[in-house]
Parts: sequence; C-alpha cells; structure tokens
Amino acid sequence: MATNAASALLATLCVLILRDLERREQAPGANALALAFAFVPGVWIASTTTIDYLWSLAPILLALRAAVRRRPTEAGVWLGLAIACRATGLLALIPVAVLLERRGRCVATALALGGIAYLPVLANSGWRGLLPHLNERPPWSFAMEQGTLGLLGEVGTLALLVAVAAALRRRDPRGGSRLRRAGAWLTALYVGLYLCLPFEGEYLLPALAGLWIWLGPRIPARLSLALPIAFALSALVGITRPAPLLRDRATRIREVTLGERVARAAHTVRRPTALICGRMYPKVRYALGGHDVVGDISLYVSLQDEGRIRRLLGRGVDLRYVRGTEGWYVRRTGIHLERFAKPFP
Repeated sequence: MATNAASALLATLCVLILRDLERREQAPGANALALAFAFVPGVWIASTTTIDYLWSLAPILLALRAAVRRRPTEAGVWLGLAIACRATGLLALIPVAVLLERRGRCVATALALGGIAYLPVLANSGWRGLLPHLNERPPWSFAMEQGTLGLLGEVGTLALLVAVAAALRRRDPRGGSRLRRAGAWLTALYVGLYLCLPFEGEYLLPALAGLWIWLGPRIPARLSLALPIAFALSALVGITRPAPLLRDRATRIREVTLGERVARAAHTVRRPTALICGRMYPKVRYALGGHDVVGDISLYVSLQDEGRIRRLLGRGVDLRYVRGTEGWYVRRTGIHLERFAKPFP
C-alpha cells in the first residue's frame, strides 16, 4: 500500500515538473498538457501500482529542470537516482548534457550514484543482471500494440497523432530551444531503446515525456484543452477492445488469485522444477516471499533458449508454466509453452 501511494505521489510530481517545463517554453496550454499526461492510460495505471516506471521518470524530469537552472551537480544526483531505479536511466544523460555547458560534474555524479546502487546486482548476476532479457524479443506486432494501444489506448493514440500533426503544421515560436532539443533527444533515445527491448509499452514513458516537452509550444491552446478529455476517455472507454483501466483491474484481480494458488501448490512439489511465470513473475515471487528459489522450485520469467531447455530436461528438471499465461507468452515470444512444459498448478 505504501509503495502504491508513493507511485501516485511520483506521478503527481511528474505532472508538476512537466507543467513547469512547459511554462518555461511558453506553451499556450501548459496546465492542460500536463494534466493530459496524467491521464495517459499507461501513466494512470503506473501511478496506482508498485512498479518502477514513474520512480525512474520523476528523477529524469527533475534532472532536466535542474539542468535548465544550470545546476549540474543537482542534475547529476537526480540522474543517479533515476539510474538506481532503472538501468535505462543512463540514456537520460544525453538530453541533460544538451542543456549543460559544464557536463563533467553532472556525468560523474550520476555514474557514481548509479554505479553504487547496482554493485549488489553486478556482484550477484554480472553485467547481464542489468538487462536480463537482452536476447529475448517479442514479435513486432506485440511490440507495436503495446507501444501504442497498450500505452495510450485507442482514443489516446488517435489524439496524439492529431496533436503531432497539428504541431508539425505550426511554426516553432521558440525557434528550437535547448530544452525542446533535449526533449527530442529523450524521445529518440527511449524509442530506440524500446525497439531494442520492446517488452512493455511503459518503457516509452520517458519518450512520451520528451515528446510533451517538444510539442508544447507548437500545440494550439484549444487542442491542448481537448487532450486531457481525450486521454481520460481513452483510459476509461474501449472501442474495439476493453478499456485500459478496466482491463488492468481485471488482470490484477486474476493475477493475485492465481499467484496465491501457485504459492499454495509450490509447497507440494517434491522434484526439481523450473516454473515459467511470464507476466505473473512478480505476483508469484511476491506470494513466495520474494524469493526466486523456494524448495525444489526455481522461478523464470521466460525460457526461449532451446539449448538451455534441453540442459534442464537432461538434468531431470520438470518444466512447468503458470496456468493462464499461455496467450500472453505466445504474443510476446511467439513460443507455445505447451510444446515443452506442463501447466501448473
């Protein structure tokens, strides 16, 4: 509960900082644009659950604001915290550096703080612990769906396209300021990251924040006022698919129930078992006391390496998958779990 409340507070902080940055760029609808960001379905959902997307985004935006104020050390501290929350925060070094003339202190501070935070990860898992799914890739259809309809909703995707089209038709009143260039860098870098690691649409939240900064001065005031309504509708109303908020609520209830069932059944296992959890991994791990290995069961997010699967089977390990994750796993990996594993429980 406390971490959920912290996520909500960080979402509020992101909105307030975005409003401040938009005002610095003299965006005609700064308040409405910031409110629209809060209603983006991906942001709304992340603000109500214990997940690290906003925990990393808030320090990135604070670092941008510190850089605008010519405070390199403060910017470095915020970037270090962003890196500590998510290793991908490293990418934000470039947009922040665009805003600073003296960048060395900022970069050194950020890398020092982020590096200290990841020493336990490096000690236990090595460099692969920073990006554990580097060799896994979902189908492009899944990636594109998650990055558009999954993040923005149907109405929101259309609204963003209209906003971008309107912005491109208007002359830039600021002539391309440093902050807007930093926003463009933030968008480009995180879109590039998502194309390399396209697992969750929320990976694009920093890119979306950068796009908001870049678009702000070029969006007409009337369109800015319409965007909060469009994104709120997008979160609550579905056209060809369930509304994002309703779908997320149903998914959470189902996952909590299934996680409890898996935890009860895990204590009855009496032989080495590799349990593939898919998107259920956080819930199952939490239900098992926060451990990846409990008794004879070892938890995995996914198994896609055929050589690794053969080695596990050769050692007599029983391969199982959490019942109910088959559809998600196929969409994400293109692999049918039923071909090499049995359902659990």
